[in-house]
Amino acid sequence: LRQPLVTKKNRKVRRLLETHPDVAIKLLYRKDIERLEAKYRLADAA
Repeated sequence: LRQPLVTKKNRKVRRLLETHPDVAIKLLYRKDIERLEAKYRLADAA
């Protein structure tokens, strides 16, 4: 992970939640995406 990009992403999400508290956000990082990809790629092979 490149920390400056993660910090920027977190700041964007925080700002969005402050201006639009009714919006539901699930923040995913690269590691989360890779885990999901691995999980469902294995499920397809089975």
